[in-house]
Amino acid sequence: MFLFDQIFDAAETEESLSDYLRTHMADINDFYNSPYEVLKNDIDSVDRFILRKRRFLRSLPFDKMYSRSFLLILLDLCTRFNLLSATSAVHQIMMRNNIPCNKRMSAALAYIDPKPSSNEEYISRFSNICDLLEIAIKEEEDSDINSIVTFLNYLGTVVMDTNNIYIRQLKALIQSAYSSNVYQFLNHPSIVAAIQIDTANQEKASFQIQKIVDDLLGNVRVNSISIYRNIPDMIENDTDYAKEVRLIGPHYKLIRKLSVNKCTGVAKTNRGVAILENEDELYEYMKRFGNMHKAKLDSALQAPFPQKWDNSINLYDWGCGQGIASMVFLEKYEKATVNRVTLIEPSKVAISRASLHVSVYRPDVQIKTICKKLDILRPDDFNISGANIHIHLFSNILDIDDYSPTHLFKLIDECFNGIN
Repeated sequence: MFLFDQIFDAAETEESLSDYLRTHMADINDFYNSPYEVLKNDIDSVDRFILRKRRFLRSLPFDKMYSRSFLLILLDLCTRFNLLSATSAVHQIMMRNNIPCNKRMSAALAYIDPKPSSNEEYISRFSNICDLLEIAIKEEEDSDINSIVTFLNYLGTVVMDTNNIYIRQLKALIQSAYSSNVYQFLNHPSIVAAIQIDTANQEKASFQIQKIVDDLLGNVRVNSISIYRNIPDMIENDTDYAKEVRLIGPHYKLIRKLSVNKCTGVAKTNRGVAILENEDELYEYMKRFGNMHKAKLDSALQAPFPQKWDNSINLYDWGCGQGIASMVFLEKYEKATVNRVTLIEPSKVAISRASLHVSVYRPDVQIKTICKKLDILRPDDFNISGANIHIHLFSNILDIDDYSPTHLFKLIDECFNGIN
């Protein structure tokens, strides 16, 4: 049975729905962070639940965080999959209870609720929608994919609900905006492909746009998983950077300064939460966020956290990036006996550099690299031996939401005996 079928059955009264949400929010969050293929299988159940159980939704205790979180999850699913009636229903409840939504959801609502009263109004909302999505991409979203999907859904709605006169007007606005260097996201390959679709048969054109959306959403998680595999001991060697950092030695401030000096300021890092893909992004990240992460670690490692280690330890850097947390830890505890450093990170270039950095601090320590996203880690990725004290560093993953905390907690509980 799909999750939302279970929620549907549980929603016999206002109280039973509230009780279910209060005790099952971890499951709902796990579902919400599932791959696209999982979400798509359950989306009809989401639509059915909202439209048939809305009277109970309206009566949830919205002074409770779980009720507000559930409503925001519903709205995001509705806008992502273009459930127009369900979107309007959820939005009405949110407005009634003064629950704000982010810019991307606001952009979706701009063409859904209230529904435009004329074809002209669909087109007149173009600039507002683009303004909101531009802000979402720059300030709110870890990736531009969901914002691109929102715009494609808007285009698809215009194709389905108006006629070719207005479809051509919208296409002209898109092309004009990009050629004028406005709304750069409109040059995304998926949008470029969508506006080239022949709309003589509007139903067929709408289907083709939805296929682009499906492919885009489906590839987000699939592609990111397929390239991440466990490559033992990935390490950056024989590069100019590697030679220079080995000359510097185990000094964090000087290592960061090397990146600052090499940084061109051109690369983007999406507020530090996107997967890094090239050396320019490594330099940019270290320049923009290196001091912040060091300050967090310095604070976290103060007493009452132990100030010395009498036994050997294993170090685990989760979402390690370039190994900043490991570097700060090893610099502070330079006399500690470290049995192994395990680096977990989906970016190949970042984890290779992290290995380099750790090797500069501890040339003789065993370094294990696991180049995967957190949600696809398995117990057999970890070969636990040696020390019975495990130090877990989470410096780089506290501000991202692209993983299931429940999966991570279960993994740690299952894999790491002894002192954690």
